[in-house]
Amino acid sequence: MRLLSDRRELLDAASLYRSVERMHTEHIISAGEEREIAGQIKSDLEGAGYILKHLGGHLAIGGFRYLTMIPLPIGSMVRPLWVVAWRVIESLRGNKARAAVHSLPVFLFSVLPFLGYSAYMIALRRSNERFAFVLANHLCYHRKNMSALAFYEGRSAIGRRLMRVIVPPASAALGRETPA
Repeated sequence: MRLLSDRRELLDAASLYRSVERMHTEHIISAGEEREIAGQIKSDLEGAGYILKHLGGHLAIGGFRYLTMIPLPIGSMVRPLWVVAWRVIESLRGNKARAAVHSLPVFLFSVLPFLGYSAYMIALRRSNERFAFVLANHLCYHRKNMSALAFYEGRSAIGRRLMRVIVPPASAALGRETPA
């Protein structure tokens, strides 16, 4: 099934590394940053596993809507319910750290049409800004064949502002004092 193979590729360390190499080739990151990121990809994937599962859940909601072609804003209704349900579940389990992943900003962003599918990128950015930057670029390369920055450029001012909430700039993600 294509969706399953897409998921494997999206979360594959080798595939992520190819995106990191491309960011270096496109002068988004330096050679030193490329080496640093490459050395951390596996541990970043492991550390972000819980958040990535919920990001995948939101993307699956989008896939369901795409497959059924139901002309209702199902995603804008189901995604916020997902966030609330998991906040309650993790709170009842007594896991405050996991409950915090399902935060108010994630909930509010999940309501937005289209962009809401990436609401858990807010939690990922809060958890690991560098990995959020890498994953956002990786997703843009995988789906649109362009970097996140190039993808930004084609958006309205409101769209760019909303995307800045989920995708950190390279300078912040990589701890640069000034952009490269």
